[in-house]
Formats: sequence, C-alpha cells, structure tokens
Amino acid sequence: MNEQQRESRIHALSERDAQAFMAALAERMLINLHFYVALSELEQKQVKRADNALGLVWEALMTPQAQIDFLLQEEKLAALEERLAEDEDSFGARMAGDALMALSTLLESMATDRKGGAVEVSRLSAHGVAQLVMMQSDEALAESEWQQRIDAHPLMADECDFQDGILDALYEAGTSREALKMLRRMGQNDGVSNLGLSLNDD
Repeated sequence: MNEQQRESRIHALSERDAQAFMAALAERMLINLHFYVALSELEQKQVKRADNALGLVWEALMTPQAQIDFLLQEEKLAALEERLAEDEDSFGARMAGDALMALSTLLESMATDRKGGAVEVSRLSAHGVAQLVMMQSDEALAESEWQQRIDAHPLMADECDFQDGILDALYEAGTSREALKMLRRMGQNDGVSNLGLSLNDD
C-alpha cells in the first residue's frame, strides 16, 4: 500500500478510530522518548507525565463516559517539550520531541475533536524513520535517489507494515474494549520504537 492509499484509509476513519490510530502510533513513538531520557539527565518523572497522559487516552477510549481534562494533560508536557527543544542539535532529542508532538496532537484531538491529526501523526512517525535513514548515510544523493533509498530501507518497510496493520485492525475489529487492548499491545510493539530502538537492548 502506498502513502496516498494509506492516507485515504486514515481520512475515512471515524473520529474515535482515528484517535485509536494516533494512540497506537504514539505508544510506539514514546519508546524513543524513554530511550533518550535513559541516556540524558532528564528526570524520569517528566516522562511519566507523557506515559500517564497516553494512559488516560486509552482509558477514555475504552470508557467513553470518563471525564478527563486533556488540555490540562497537554499543558503538563510543556516543560518537557521546552527541555527537549533546548537540545535541538541532538537527533535523539528531536525524535523524543516528535513523540511528544504526536502525543500532543492526540490530546488536542481528544479535547477538541480536531480533525486531521491522524494523518499528521502518521507522517510524523514515517518522517522520523526517513530522517534516521538519511542521518546514517554520508552520501550525496539527489532527492529522487534519497526517496528510493528511504523507501527500500527495512525500517521504512516496517513502519508501513505497522501503520497498515493498525489500520487493518481498526477496519476489521473497530474499537471495542478488547480491540483497543489489542491495539495498545500492537503499539507497544514488544518495546521497539519506529526507529528500531529498544530499552531491552544490551
């Protein structure tokens, strides 16, 4: 499935399904934040705010009657976002920042019913993979050659398979409580992020 087809499927999702899609992608991207924090001086309690906010999203999706102030949850992430922005020369900090951006987009959607966030998060996750592929090479390539290299990279193939898998699950099983639990497990991805990073590595 190409990018255009994938985005057409994302656009066709219901609001609730789109939020579940974003939650699954954010779940996997947040592993990059944990990885960065493990190698930096950031306090774990700052990352717990992100984990807690995402946990509340899953709770709200599973229990629609839950009353949660998602804008407040987004505000709690501001200090961490500012801290990551200070380390803008670090690729790890930028990818951790992208994870927070995905989460913030999701929280805004939960709070305001904002449309279009799911495509933004989809592109954000894939863009991080593309940036990693380009960073790992010191070759000077034309734009079309870079795109071919990125598209052929195993991490990008995995990214596409992951997003398509989440979409397939949503179209087949919807967002029942059990389906949402499955989506969250898929998002956790055995502790491996969209960049192939894992805290379980030795």
